[in-house]
Amino acid sequence: DAGVRGTLARESDLVLGRGIHAQQAGRVELSRVAIEENRDAGVFVGQANTLAVLRDVVVRATAPREVDGYSGQGLTAQVGARLEATRVRIEGNRQYGVLVVGTGSTVLLEDALVRDTLPSEATDGEGFGVVATTHGSVEATRTVLVGNRTAGLMATGAGTTVMLADGRILGTAVRASDGAFGYGLDVSGGAAVELRRAVLEGNRRVGILAGGAATTVDAEDVVVRGTLLGDGPL
Repeated sequence: DAGVRGTLARESDLVLGRGIHAQQAGRVELSRVAIEENRDAGVFVGQANTLAVLRDVVVRATAPREVDGYSGQGLTAQVGARLEATRVRIEGNRQYGVLVVGTGSTVLLEDALVRDTLPSEATDGEGFGVVATTHGSVEATRTVLVGNRTAGLMATGAGTTVMLADGRILGTAVRASDGAFGYGLDVSGGAAVELRRAVLEGNRRVGILAGGAATTVDAEDVVVRGTLLGDGPL
């Protein structure tokens, strides 16, 4: 077993500090590794043909960028990269537990737990469990999103796709900055989400929200229950 812990920001500009960073068609395979208390991103993959494969990995307590207090996400795939994660725990990171951005960017989650994502240190907002945007794609199987903030799962923008099968979205809390949101699933801007054999329980205000032209949620064998009230704006 191995660990990657406490990576520091670059001294010249106080950015980076990532635990694992792969780009330019690089390939990383990690098994039984703990990635803890790094900065900006626990695991970052960027650019087409770049691949990270995680098995039995924990990504925990990623801190924000030192320069501005933003980021601190657990897993990030962008600009066409691919990340495959099996039997992973993503917990106590900041702003996003998992973030997928850009055409061709894909994250596969299997037997995953994404929990207790904290707000952005810079804005006191966000705290999402999983976010896909700008043509990004997520496929999650037997994945649990619990105790995150603002939305447990968010998909936004035309061309963005998400599939959640045999998953649960539980106990999403409101946004820390103003008490708004707290949705289980938030889909907007033409994104498409498929739910199969899923449970959304104990979230705030709205269990499933679909907003905007061409936005679709295709749900089969899904339970939405115990959605709670909230004090802030919708």
